[in-house]
Amino acid sequence: MNSQDYVRPVNLGLDCEKLRNQVIDIISRSTLYDKRKIVFPAQEYEYTSTVLSKIPILSSHCTIITLPNGIKPHIDFGRNCALNVPIANCEKSRTIFHKASNEYRSAPGNSFIKLSNQIDLEEIFSFTLTEPVIFNNSITHSVVTYSNLERTILSWSFNLPYTYSQVCEILNDFINDLKLEKIQ
Repeated sequence: MNSQDYVRPVNLGLDCEKLRNQVIDIISRSTLYDKRKIVFPAQEYEYTSTVLSKIPILSSHCTIITLPNGIKPHIDFGRNCALNVPIANCEKSRTIFHKASNEYRSAPGNSFIKLSNQIDLEEIFSFTLTEPVIFNNSITHSVVTYSNLERTILSWSFNLPYTYSQVCEILNDFINDLKLEKIQ
């Protein structure tokens, strides 16, 4: 496996500044006590609605994920891949993909149950989220933060049953058709 099996930087013509501003606005207006995970309908906001109309294989809902202390190894259930966009403080964090051993089993709640005395999963690839990427959520991954600042990303799932490979192929065609025009 190479880095392209886990994550692919992608230039979809996104206006990342518009997206960041929209996400920050949503967080500031949220009345949720726990703002670590905010799910919102893409159609209710101008910019994400526009993006969804151009890339209809994206889910109708977006997720804002804020991590104060990283996250333990897990697989995201209910989705194969996502468009992940850095929003704040991502440069001082690292996403790690792991090779899961037979000693770990998927458990409800996006986590793993340790079934033996093995302490670590084997690291097979890592990167720092600094630009929009297509992210393979079907492989065990974790996030480590190196700062006291909360890391915030927008994670926008692609509809099932699309796989990571299928999404990458579809988006390559999309990019060629779009000719990298900025999505306004």
